[in-house]
Formats: sequence, structure tokens, C-alpha cells
Amino acid sequence: MHFGFFAVIAIMLSSGSIMAEEVLICCALHECGHFAAMRLCRVKIIAFDAYGGGMKITADPPIGYLSLGRELFILLAGCGVNLISSLVFGGLLKMNTYALISLSLCVFNLLPCAAFDGGQAIKAIAVKLCVPQTVFFIEKLQFYCGAAFTLIAILAMLTEGHFNITLPLTMLLILWESR
Repeated sequence: MHFGFFAVIAIMLSSGSIMAEEVLICCALHECGHFAAMRLCRVKIIAFDAYGGGMKITADPPIGYLSLGRELFILLAGCGVNLISSLVFGGLLKMNTYALISLSLCVFNLLPCAAFDGGQAIKAIAVKLCVPQTVFFIEKLQFYCGAAFTLIAILAMLTEGHFNITLPLTMLLILWESR
């Protein structure tokens, strides 16, 4: 496990976040979506590695060796589970806090930043369909997208007067670990 994972948890808990447990449960559901998709695609899971932005799953064969369809199915399964769970939490169980967190996690992970599922999906498409120079350009663009999102999040929180250190620090850790 990387330091970043423990740092994010510690920051979340020490900042008085009353939703830390809910966030961790929704994150676990997200990762279970990837796990289930990998099992459905008959991909052997070798290891889980926790880092500041979540979990990295090491597989055999590596995800990049699968067909584009299977790779995208696995990469986007976590977001799919978050979307479905937000509907179940909000619609059926009337657990609106869980529903909002799960939906937010889905949208957040679809951002085209390198460390997120959306960014990984874009990179998978580029690797399979584009020339290497395009892939390199996309990787650089994804890093800058993450940096821009971090800056926008900080500015939005400062403008609203509701600054929570967890999101900017998490984004900085993700950027650091994805470079």
C-alpha cells in the first residue's frame, strides 16, 4: 500500500468529515464492480494495491492485452456499479447520502484524467486505435486535465467559502502518483 491511501483516509477522518464511512463504502462498491467484471471476463486477479486515488488491480493477463470491448467493460464497471447503487440507495432505500456519494464517485471517476477510469478508458481506446504519438499526446493532456480539475476544485471551494482540504490533497496525490 502506498502512503497516499493512508494519507487520504487520515485527512478525511481528521477533517471531521461525517461522511468518511459512507465514502469508503461507496469506494468499496466501485472496486467490487471492477472485480466482478474481471471475474466475468475470466481475468485472474493477482493483487490489489491501495494508493491515494483508490485501488489498482493487477491482473493476468494484464488488462491491456484484452480486446477493447472487454477492457472498456472492466474499466467502466466500477462507475456502472456506482450509478446502479445510487439509484438503489436513493430510489429504493431512501438513503440519499449514499446515493449522492455514489453518483458523485461515478461522475468523478469518469473524468478524463489519467488516474481515473474515464482517463484509462480514453487511453485504452487510443492505444488500440491510434499511433504512438497520439497516445503520448493524450497522456500529457490527461495530466494537465487533472491539474486543471484540481485548480478548479480549489477555486470553487474558496469562492463558495466551504473549503475542505480532502479533495485538493487527494487530487494532488493522484497527480503525483500518475506522473
